[in-house]
Amino acid sequence: MAHDADAADVARPGHFVRSVESRGVRAAASERVRVMTIHASKGLEFDEVVLGSMDRAMGTVDGGAGKWSVLAPDPTQAPIAIAPVLAGPIMEYSPILEAFRREAEVGRIFDDVSSFYVGVTRAREALHLVCAPPTVSDTMRLSGTRIMRLAFPEFEAALRATKIVNERFWERGADAVRGEVAVHDQGTSPPARAEVLAVSPVPAVERIARPGARGGPAPSSHERLGAGGVPLFEAEFTGADDGARGSLAHAWFEHVEWLGADGIDPRSELQVLRAVAVEIGRPVDAVLGASVRALVMSAAQGPLGECLRPARYASWRCDALAVRSEMPFVVQIDGRIQRGRMDRVVLGMQGGRVVRAEVVDWKTGARDLRGAEFQERIAPYRLQMEGYRRALAAMFDLAPDAVSAVLAFVDRGEICEA
Repeated sequence: MAHDADAADVARPGHFVRSVESRGVRAAASERVRVMTIHASKGLEFDEVVLGSMDRAMGTVDGGAGKWSVLAPDPTQAPIAIAPVLAGPIMEYSPILEAFRREAEVGRIFDDVSSFYVGVTRAREALHLVCAPPTVSDTMRLSGTRIMRLAFPEFEAALRATKIVNERFWERGADAVRGEVAVHDQGTSPPARAEVLAVSPVPAVERIARPGARGGPAPSSHERLGAGGVPLFEAEFTGADDGARGSLAHAWFEHVEWLGADGIDPRSELQVLRAVAVEIGRPVDAVLGASVRALVMSAAQGPLGECLRPARYASWRCDALAVRSEMPFVVQIDGRIQRGRMDRVVLGMQGGRVVRAEVVDWKTGARDLRGAEFQERIAPYRLQMEGYRRALAAMFDLAPDAVSAVLAFVDRGEICEA
């Protein structure tokens, strides 16, 4: 293709690469070295695989003419809504179009992560990943390299420590994965900035599913679910109850990293109302908004606010604490895929590694329940939280007693260890 290409095209490498990609030419099967897209490699296997697109950003969606997003809660049924994907500045004036854009980004992330999984599982003997050195700002955008950095602490350390380009900086053999002895040909020259990794037969992380998917812990009551389990965004088009009250309470706490001396900052209200308006597909009723604001402010001043203060975690004696709001997760436990989204996760870090964790789940309702009736109501919640604890333990390789779980009842202003 290079010999046949226009001279002006070859002179600009970026244009030539795009030209190759657009033409989608595949090498003949008899060739020892084949160059193809990841999509074209589906169903195929090779002795060795080199992935050169490790730093391509995942989940990016560009707005503009001809860009569309489709809302299809059930992939086996026809879509229930379609909308254009517009440029960012325009989205500020249309919350519902912004929600569609986010749907498009989520779909693109699913596709990009799935493609990455396909790429790294094509190799029989060795996988070579070509990665760019970290930039000065090192924004850690979502990419294949970032997935490796998060999955393997030793990969992250080696990547940061290596100063010489075109040098092998990390290697992991089959013995590190399955306890077997790996034999590598020391006479071969490594590709530019590559690592070798034997593929584990069972992936530890699978594609993230929408809330409510089968096989995992029950989602929180607010998680895009209204009455009857109908997704809140879908509710706009089906007329189902939108669960605005629970969404408002969760949105308030989502905007809190740590609680200050004066409680929750009321200046977050505009962001909260906008976020929930997108979720339910209409402006938030003023009376409801004021009621939930007063409820949240009051609850944060009482025992429930303990979960929002660093002092609660002083006994962990960690170097640093990190907070994750609305944290999605997918793990494999006992042969089953567990997936969901956690309201608030506090991670205790020691030497750059997570050593302690706590998950907090905000609950609305149950204000007037007492005694056995209350315990009966929260029994399913405890089961849900046990699933979250096991998920966190599996994700960060923690002992069960290093993970705690708390149910925080906003209406009651109290917390319950789960």
